[in-house]
Amino acid sequence: MMKRFYSWLRAHVQFFTILEATLVITFMIQALRFMLGAFYGRIAGLSITNQLPLETLQQLVSPGLFPPQQVFQELTILLIALLFPLLAILLGRLYIMMSMVAILTASFRVLMLEGNLLSQPVSSALTVGTGLLYFAYLVRHRVKVVPAGWLLALTADMIIRTMGNTLDPTWSATFFFPQLGLLGLTCLVAILNLFNREVEKQDGLLNTWSGMGLGTLVFLEMSLLATPNAVSAWGNIPFNISVPVMVGATLLPLLPIIRQGLRQVFSLFDPSVRGWMMMLAICFALVIGNRVDGWIGLIGLASGQLLVSSLWWWYVRPKTEQEFSLSGAWIVGGLLVFAIFFTFDVFTYEYAYVRDFTDSRLSILNDFLTPSLRGMRGLGLTITLFAALMATLPMIQSHKRNAWHVEATQLDNLFLSLVIALTVGLASYFARPTVVRPISNTNNVRVGTYNIHGGFNEFFHFDLEAIAQTIEASGADVVLLQEIEAGRLTSYGVDQPLWLARRLKMDMRYFPTNETLLGLAVLSKAEIMLSDGILLTGIGQQTGLQRVQVRIQPNDDNSIITLYNTWLGLLIDSIGSKSLPEQEQDQQQQLNAIFTQIQSHHPNRTLGRTVLGGTFNNVPDSPLIDSVRSLGFVDPFDGVPLERSATLIRLGIQARVDYLWLYPNLFDGNGRMPNPASDHRLAFVNLLME
Repeated sequence: MMKRFYSWLRAHVQFFTILEATLVITFMIQALRFMLGAFYGRIAGLSITNQLPLETLQQLVSPGLFPPQQVFQELTILLIALLFPLLAILLGRLYIMMSMVAILTASFRVLMLEGNLLSQPVSSALTVGTGLLYFAYLVRHRVKVVPAGWLLALTADMIIRTMGNTLDPTWSATFFFPQLGLLGLTCLVAILNLFNREVEKQDGLLNTWSGMGLGTLVFLEMSLLATPNAVSAWGNIPFNISVPVMVGATLLPLLPIIRQGLRQVFSLFDPSVRGWMMMLAICFALVIGNRVDGWIGLIGLASGQLLVSSLWWWYVRPKTEQEFSLSGAWIVGGLLVFAIFFTFDVFTYEYAYVRDFTDSRLSILNDFLTPSLRGMRGLGLTITLFAALMATLPMIQSHKRNAWHVEATQLDNLFLSLVIALTVGLASYFARPTVVRPISNTNNVRVGTYNIHGGFNEFFHFDLEAIAQTIEASGADVVLLQEIEAGRLTSYGVDQPLWLARRLKMDMRYFPTNETLLGLAVLSKAEIMLSDGILLTGIGQQTGLQRVQVRIQPNDDNSIITLYNTWLGLLIDSIGSKSLPEQEQDQQQQLNAIFTQIQSHHPNRTLGRTVLGGTFNNVPDSPLIDSVRSLGFVDPFDGVPLERSATLIRLGIQARVDYLWLYPNLFDGNGRMPNPASDHRLAFVNLLME
């Protein structure tokens, strides 16, 4: 029996090394995605708590409210953890360390779950740090496994997130026992690989160019190409279609026949230019995916992912006996590059909120840094293309070898094709849409408006389930949503319109206003007949107007309601921003553009049942709001005391800035939800349909 088991183990030894690498890198990717969102929330929350006196801070109780010293301690641990790969330079020859680090990574991944000994941000930082250290050992001792380990891990992450409708379900405490089982599996496989003499060992290294490219390659994958919901937003493609397509594109380079084909195509070019041709091909695919909606755009992004996935074979190479490996140092360098691109990505969305430094010691930065950050508007595609350029650096600088050399049989291609087909089928199954729950009372329809603040509360604690519970408790049949995100790295890569729609069993339409992943959305239990929108010009953050028509009664066009959903520019009284009068004038221009658009939809001035709602970022007695009243729209909350109508509550200050304007006067009751899941509150009105 033992001889038979040993023979089987020898025949499948490569499988176990790939399985170990896939498990550990998957843990690291999951932790990295969580870490980015968690520390973004910590730092953003710190910017709020720093405005409060210490005695006030000690009296407040709110999710996400942490003492500044705790945040600084967590940031210190983060910086130390990200230097872990440097240990591979000193201890790289100790083969036993590879298995130990693999088990350590899996252990920290268990501690990432809610309610454990360490805070989730700290556990995620330690998981990423040890995962990167494992990657350094993987390059050092099993270089051939690197491409397969990364591609399978990216695929596993996509499928797991699809199971949770883009919110990774393995972060929850309910996943404790499955995660404990994965820890046990990692321990078993790591020990088997450590003591199995048949494991193929081949020293490798990752050079300077590969380190720089590594950071941008991981950024490309996590911000777009290995995030199918971001692909859906870029190309206006249904999620259940983008998931299997992008999973297939990620796995295809594992097929020897695909790599052979790429080798033949790029061998047509001189070695000095083939890397540049790869860069141009990837950039062209990304531009097509960004500029063209539908199938053509999806094919462009899938082609880009196939080419990007094939780059992993160029990032590592075998090491000669005379060479000294500094792979750990170049991995840390890659982290720095990733951090730079992540920062750029953040400010392509948040350029409008950049404030001047008030500290005299830092005031010199106001001459070049703050204007540069404010100038990030509209540069999302440019940053992505620059990342594609840097991701191809290892191929550009390599002139003496073609990394796609492979020897394989037809049986190898057939077996891997079957595995890829089954994986794509599994992804399609998990991505299938849910059934929409119908309206219970079609004679009295409840419409709400809710600015969800990217899923964060006042102190930047992320809780999308609390947002869903607020909508659910409101009883709203149709909800206008503002500041909603479709897959930003800062909001954990979650497609919030998709997640909320599936969680609440509602239909959904999303309209991007800023860099495709931030915008407006409408959730509806009623049938959606039409959906479109326009962008609004402004001096602040890019925003827009979304139009959605819903039909309350099936096959009854007389029951149609036209919804206009918007989010006007924010008034910011801060150093370096435009003056408040200029910002208010900008709001009025945006509102005039909305009026013009509504009139163009109804040239005969017959609006029918119409709701104009959203975040207007101004108070009820302002000239801006008066201009809406002058057009005949009715404010159902007119005259309601502020303590029962305020929709924005920050640091104890209340204001009503979110509105639901009706035409004609159809409302039969109104209300406001007290739930503090966002820094805004959900307001709703009942519409009589008789």
